[in-house]
Order: sequence, then structure tokens, then C-alpha cells
Amino acid sequence: MLKGGKQLSIDRENFKKVFSNNIFKEGVKVKGMRKVSKVMECSSFQFNDELEKDFRKPKVVTVGEALGFPVKRRISIEGTLMQVDDVADGINYKRRRTELQEGTSKISLKLWGKESEQSIPQIGSTERVTAVYVFEYNGIKELNSSNDTSIENFSESCADELAATIVKNLQRAAIARRREAERRSRQ
Repeated sequence: MLKGGKQLSIDRENFKKVFSNNIFKEGVKVKGMRKVSKVMECSSFQFNDELEKDFRKPKVVTVGEALGFPVKRRISIEGTLMQVDDVADGINYKRRRTELQEGTSKISLKLWGKESEQSIPQIGSTERVTAVYVFEYNGIKELNSSNDTSIENFSESCADELAATIVKNLQRAAIARRREAERRSRQ
């Protein structure tokens, strides 16, 4: 941390070095750097690792669940890729629109900037899209990419992992019911 509680103004070239040496012991990737950045001293604080993990890899939900979330919620989603548009290249933006479906529920996913250049899997494949934001446009829920968005094929190994989790939860519920029945029979 900076000593003396004073502002420190540094140029772009020295920012990462000073930031890494004074704030973190390991190197850090910094985005949004301006010509001059100010770093202020602060007191120590508790940091919840689980909260960061949940932000980086948000809970995976279905298309139907995503439609029910409030605007600005960060989620990951699984669904079947039904449509992929070409990249729209405007003056100030790049955007690719895709559509995910699960059963009868559909949701539009817009990939912005460098995210629009990601390789898109084959239409009809089941995909897991991580770190997207729920957004509403003209009264319709949509998803927007973030800097952390990635698209991964929801392979059979993921399905096996999900099935194992479901079986485990069902077994726990059965054990809990059995214990409750035993407790009641003793009374």
C-alpha cells in the first residue's frame, strides 16, 4: 500500500509496476487505464473469495430461468444455439446476435466488441455461455456479453457431472426423509 496517505500520479508505463509493487505481491492485469491514474491508500478489509468466484463464474441457469431474472443480473446460461447472425460492424460498435432456446423458451444473446469475434459453435449444439448480463430492450429480456463472456460446448462430460449432482442431491433427500420417518416412529 502507499505510505503517507498521499495521492500518487503515475504515467501509463509505470502504472503496472507501481501498482503491482505497492498493492499486490503478484502481477495484475489492469483494464481501463487512463493517461494518469490515482491510487489512494486504504485500510485493510475483508475479502470474500466465494463472492469473487460467483462473480467470475456465475450460477448456470436455464433459458426459462434467465427470462425471470431482473435487469443487470450477471449469469451463465445453457441452451441450444438456434440462430447466429453475422457481425454488425457500426461506427462505434461491433455486435453479433445469437439466439438460445430451451424447450419453448428463447432468449437473444448479443456479443459486443471483441466478444462478437469469438468462434461460434454449430447451430443446434447445446452451449454454456458464461458471464452475461440480463438486459431489457423494448420490453423484451435479452442477454449482453461482458469482458469475461465465453461460449463453451455443453459436452456429455458436463451432462454427466450434472447428473451426478442430481443423484447426490436425491440421495441426500432420501436419507433426510428416512431419518425424519425414524424420528417420528420413536415418538
